[in-house]
Amino acid sequence: MNSRATSDHAARIYKALIVLLVVLVSVPVYFSDYRAAAFNIAPRDDYAPYLLALTGETGDGPRRQAELMPGAPMAHRPLSVAVAVPFYYVLPYYAFTNIEAPDEPYLRATAALTFVGWICMLMTALVVYALARRRCGCTSGASLTAALAALLLFNFFDLAGIDALALFLVAILVYYIDRPAVVVPTVLLAAVTNEKVVIIALVLYAGRLLAALMQRRPRAAYAYWPQLAASALAFVGYVVFRTVIAPRPGYGSQLDPTTWIGTAIDTASLSLSLKGAMTNGVPLAAMAVLLVIAYRAAPGLAATTASFRRVDILVALALLTTAAFIGAEFTVGRLVLHAFPLYVPLFAVVVDNYLCFRRSEASAGAA
Repeated sequence: MNSRATSDHAARIYKALIVLLVVLVSVPVYFSDYRAAAFNIAPRDDYAPYLLALTGETGDGPRRQAELMPGAPMAHRPLSVAVAVPFYYVLPYYAFTNIEAPDEPYLRATAALTFVGWICMLMTALVVYALARRRCGCTSGASLTAALAALLLFNFFDLAGIDALALFLVAILVYYIDRPAVVVPTVLLAAVTNEKVVIIALVLYAGRLLAALMQRRPRAAYAYWPQLAASALAFVGYVVFRTVIAPRPGYGSQLDPTTWIGTAIDTASLSLSLKGAMTNGVPLAAMAVLLVIAYRAAPGLAATTASFRRVDILVALALLTTAAFIGAEFTVGRLVLHAFPLYVPLFAVVVDNYLCFRRSEASAGAA
């Protein structure tokens, strides 16, 4: 075996060890989020009763729901909850000493949802690494920093909820952005998984169409017609599902345009409070930094790279507008950060250009 082959073999081993280390050090994150949800230490959307209902466990108790579907918009994300059903049955029961009269089915459901969130967190980081490495052409060191940045951004999300699955789907859409065979079924399923994924896909592809039209390029040069059509169909399907097929009480103003302006004013007012500054201001500031990095790094991408265009900044702006109009209140920042898989791979481009990872690898190769 020559020295080059030996070096490549060693590199694969070290990469595997790094992945294993990341998985191991993230295990406490899973237990921390599971513990926080089990003790209900902070306000959150609790999907465990929905999962229990899907398994046939319903009732009038404080952690049960009498009907199969809860109120809107939680009811219209059934696939996000259904994916945790197998883990409800296979994961070992982990109880906590300080919980009096523990509700085992509820804790199992909470653990299952948290486990799915944890797996999706790791898979999202892996896709971000692949985006930086394969789509943006970055070095392995810089791509790893982007993946680690993605893991840190998950601190703004609750793994016991359904956000992590949505983020993973967004990452998949970005990675396969020019592959209709992957994007079309993914975005159609997202209509009953998490509507934020549909909104991101619709704005992403519509924004690129707008950019093509503004540059007066022939419409034939726009290569995303199937993806745009599927995104529009998924959005319409979600609205029909929510308003006609399975109307549920709650948050009716989200689909009432006459309330949007007043809701946006109220949301802006709440964001000026100390709580608003922490829950909205900090994540929005993080997203702003990502947008600046992505916008500045975009010219350094190869012309064949399809994963990011400067016009994609519209996705974050659209999420911000949506969050304000629907009354997201103290969750505006979290909602906007659902777009981070689109931008965080560009962090690797900046690291390559300014922290010399690329130069170091080139020097090593020359040696």
